[in-house]
Amino acid sequence: MLGHPYAAQNQARLLVEMDLLEEALALYRSLLAKEEKNHELWFNYANALALHASYAQAKEAYQKAIHLSPRSSAYRLNLAYLHLRLGELGAGFELYEARRELEGVTPNLSSLWQPGESLEGKRILLYHEQGLGDTLMFSRFIPLLEAKASSVLFLPQRPLTPLFTKALIELPPKESYDIALPLPSLPLALHLTSPLAPPPKESRRALSRRIKVGFVCASHSNFPGAKEKSIDPRILLESLQGLPFALHSFQVEGIDVSLIEAFGLVDIGSTLRDFKETQESLLEMDYFITIDTAIAHLIGNLGMEAALLLPKRADWRWEIKEHSSWHPSLRLFRQVCLGSWEEPLSELREYLEERWNAK
Repeated sequence: MLGHPYAAQNQARLLVEMDLLEEALALYRSLLAKEEKNHELWFNYANALALHASYAQAKEAYQKAIHLSPRSSAYRLNLAYLHLRLGELGAGFELYEARRELEGVTPNLSSLWQPGESLEGKRILLYHEQGLGDTLMFSRFIPLLEAKASSVLFLPQRPLTPLFTKALIELPPKESYDIALPLPSLPLALHLTSPLAPPPKESRRALSRRIKVGFVCASHSNFPGAKEKSIDPRILLESLQGLPFALHSFQVEGIDVSLIEAFGLVDIGSTLRDFKETQESLLEMDYFITIDTAIAHLIGNLGMEAALLLPKRADWRWEIKEHSSWHPSLRLFRQVCLGSWEEPLSELREYLEERWNAK
């Protein structure tokens, strides 16, 4: 029976999943008029407002949920995501510490860093906490930590170790460090309010050859949100037909032979053994087209010019503009309709024609 509050709440959540946000928000408002002290309702309402780009109202709704249930780490974490998406790094990273309260996030290490604890003159174990892309993105702050601490031991994920000098491949003994610091907490620990992004580098293509363009269009199926982030390679390649590009696939699992033959692709991805080789191959490209995956962060760290295709509900790191302040060399092309790549691919095509004088 729809009149039952639980049925109405389920309907509101379904409307959000269907991207019918106006209807969902109206339903949440009617429910809150009857249950104004229901913290879960306020939280779900805040999430819908954030998706609707009603950011000021979303902040107020999150604060209401937190006031009613101050111990909920999920409520504080989602408010952190909103602050970070809007580029409000000070407030965002302070609330972002709520992630460490979630099950399975904080490892069983001694001397874990606590907010407000000084790093000055200390021996720091800096360890990875999340995905490869997160490690690549936050690693830019390591030199600042090295200038403050007496020593830094860095433990990235094993696939990334070739990119970092002196990177550890296993946990050191606890006697070798004073503080264990998770990498995503580094901006807060260093009191940073800027991403300190590397400056973009303009492509220097030789005019005597075709434009070398690399691409990644699919995320590994085991990764969270892989289905929403990924694009059918044929759809992407068809959208690029007729442009003066020599297309190079960086899909590490390789790409279908029929696509290689049909579109004249160069398969680089299946030959790459590690991220160091990937980085070296990236530097041979004039331009790159990618989805939200670790390679996007690697490209951004290099300051390479690239296009990033994003689902409508993208991660906070990509903010809300055409360029993310974390990776300003990447031009962002976002879905307009949930699940549809038609608009961003059309926009990308128009941009590439103008960028490379290829009309």
